[in-house]
Parts: sequence; structure tokens; C-alpha cells
Amino acid sequence: MRWNEFGTPQSLINYEGFLSARLDGDGENVARTWLRDNAALFQLTPAAVNDLTLVRSTPLGDGRAVLLTQRIDGLPVAGGGLVSLAIVDGRVAYVSSSIVGDRGAVASPSVTAERAVRAAAADVGRRVAADQITRQGTVRGWERLAVDGFTHPASARQVALPLPQGGVVPAYETFILDNSAPSRSRM
Repeated sequence: MRWNEFGTPQSLINYEGFLSARLDGDGENVARTWLRDNAALFQLTPAAVNDLTLVRSTPLGDGRAVLLTQRIDGLPVAGGGLVSLAIVDGRVAYVSSSIVGDRGAVASPSVTAERAVRAAAADVGRRVAADQITRQGTVRGWERLAVDGFTHPASARQVALPLPQGGVVPAYETFILDNSAPSRSRM
């Protein structure tokens, strides 16, 4: 077993066998049953395991790979919150995880999506004034924002940012793209 910075397992494997006895059900049910049985290890309650969202259950050789994601207060977890289980014949063979455990409630953000996009643009050397941004709507949880002078709309979504020392703070994940920006090369 290897641990992550949040004190939950990063990877688990038994080189001499499996991590579980044979469990009943399809890949997702086996994954959830195993996770509920080991919820304390991941600093989750059994109810929090039930709240994990299925991302994908994919055939993997003779088994399945099941990927689940964690949300905190309904928000995606920034930089983590995933658990992947390799399941063979109803038994868990391997687990890889960036689950952060139960972290409590997320406060309301102190900045707007527009401000987050302006900060992201500034991080790549582009100054954007507030009046250069126009909201275009929301697509799958991402706010789309037109930015004057950029070839593509920017996107921003609120996320839960877990802190290794405990707790969680609100943040924005942003995506900006401008194909017309001059390239920077270093000699």
C-alpha cells in the first residue's frame, strides 16, 4: 500500500493474490461493495461511497476496470477524487486512488468565474479587463465566457479544492485558448 498526501490509499495491490474474496454483482457493484467494506481506509462513510459517481466500467482482459469519482458538496474535486479498481472474476485485484476522504462543506467562492478567467489569462501574460468578458451560458457544469481578443471562449467551473492539512476551499478550474496569441520562444 502507498498513501497519498490526504492520508488515503494511493495504490493497493496484493502480489500474492487478490484484495478481496469473490463478491457478487457486476463490476460497479463489486467495486462499491469493496469500497463500502473498506470505507474507513479511504476516510469515507458507506453513504459517501454510495454517492461516488460512476465514470466508466470498461472491459479489461478477463476483468473490468471501474472508475468512480468523488464530489464534495456536489462539486468535482480539483486534482483528484478518483478511484479505479481492477476486478477479475468478482475479486478486486488492484486499486489506484486519489480519493481525499470526507472533508466537510465547501464555502461559497469569494471570486466569480469572470475573475477566475481574468486571473488565468494573467498567468499566461494576457491582460483582460472585466468589460472584455461576456457570459455565454453553462455547458455540463462549465460556464462559457466570450473574451474579447481571444479566438475561443473561455471555460470555468467551480471545484472543491481539498487541503492536505484538512478541510476544503472553493476554487475555479479554468480553460483558456487563444490561437492568435504570439508564441513565446526561448533561445
